[in-house]
Amino acid sequence: MNYLSINSVSRIGREAPLFTNVTFGINQGDKIALIGRNGCGKSTLLSCIAGVLPPTEGTIVTNQNIGVSYLSQNPEYNPEHTITEHIFKSESPKLSIIKEYEATCDALETADNKQFAEEYF
Repeated sequence: MNYLSINSVSRIGREAPLFTNVTFGINQGDKIALIGRNGCGKSTLLSCIAGVLPPTEGTIVTNQNIGVSYLSQNPEYNPEHTITEHIFKSESPKLSIIKEYEATCDALETADNKQFAEEYF
């Protein structure tokens, strides 16, 4: 199953191209690494794949059955949030289900109310 297809993708930086004519695919079971010098466009390419930045040229196609998440190098973070709140701030439907599951597990661990526990078993 194909997860991601990148075809002739380029991105121009402030003064010069960061990368040009990048083409590759990622299939189920593939193991990949993105390696390069500082400033060569690795983070920018990942931003393009995640849809945060548009490529200057080319196409990026992701399989509709997978999700793409992106954690920037300098994430904006509210110091009043817990780590869990920060992790689950995404609007992803799959992440929402995990968040609900985690909250239910926490509630069950601390529940003194037998009726509450029975509701989930």
